[in-house]
Amino acid sequence: MHTNDQHIDELIAKYCCGEASPAEVDLLLQWKNESEDNEREFAAMTRIMQETTAPNAAANFNTDKAWGKVKMVISKNTNEVQPHKLLRFTPHYIRIAAVLLVAVGLGLVAYYLLLDENKHGKQFISQNEIRKESLPDGSKIILHKNTTITFNDKDFTRKRNLQLTGEAFFDIKHDNALPFIIEAGKIFIEDIGTSFNVDAYPGSGQITVTVKTGVVKMYDSDNNSLILTAGEEANYDEDKKTLTKYLGTNKNKNAYADRILIFENTRLDDVVKLLNKIYESKIILAKSEMNDCKLTATFNNEKLNDILSVIVQTMKLKIDYKENAIVLTGENCQ
Repeated sequence: MHTNDQHIDELIAKYCCGEASPAEVDLLLQWKNESEDNEREFAAMTRIMQETTAPNAAANFNTDKAWGKVKMVISKNTNEVQPHKLLRFTPHYIRIAAVLLVAVGLGLVAYYLLLDENKHGKQFISQNEIRKESLPDGSKIILHKNTTITFNDKDFTRKRNLQLTGEAFFDIKHDNALPFIIEAGKIFIEDIGTSFNVDAYPGSGQITVTVKTGVVKMYDSDNNSLILTAGEEANYDEDKKTLTKYLGTNKNKNAYADRILIFENTRLDDVVKLLNKIYESKIILAKSEMNDCKLTATFNNEKLNDILSVIVQTMKLKIDYKENAIVLTGENCQ
């Protein structure tokens, strides 16, 4: 039987790793039985794999020692069969040893990648829903839609760092000795005892932090920083690499998280847009003239129907429930 060296190299490696098919095993055994040289080569490679893939080898693997072991085993095997001949490392031995070492090396790479993923890969992911989560330190998070939070759950109580993609509201359990740091794009947000919102959706070019209570430090890798207190908001422009603070905030920025809605002389079309966003509804104003109607009211986690009842009673409107929409109708706003 004629089989090229490269094919035999692959068959021996697959056989030693337990991945050879029955047909490949038969082919390999035929090759092994063709000559004493083939038998010696097969025996040497099998012994190498057994010795270099012992239990827990991955945790203590050293490539220099492994190559030394390959040479030592080949040397020992050759000397046992031909004690009076000078040892030579033939290209065939070296090729097979290389195949085996590559197989072990790839296994080690997969092992350590899985180990690293298990250690650092805890994620909270929201898709088309708003999701509430708790961190190991007791801090609370509300994730807006299409948001991902990643952190090391094994070490979080000693190093409270996490990465944010998307938007989330944080209610942090403060610890003076253990900072809470959020990485969002090119910006870092450090809690100094507070609750706040971070809007960092990729592609927007903007990262916005809105503070509800307490104090937050916002900074970038160039040590540009701002201190924000309750009721303040700051924006980071990713293109210009600038931080800008604003006095006063969008009072409804956190509405997706707490459903607290504050309207102060707000246009009715803006009220409807926010309600549709928060409650995933389809409210329509029957006439364009109704856009300029103004609403002043506060709602604290109310049901949508209750909010609409207040609006129609306040403004003397009517509600028409259609199959796929809620239509507000009326002659004049009051």
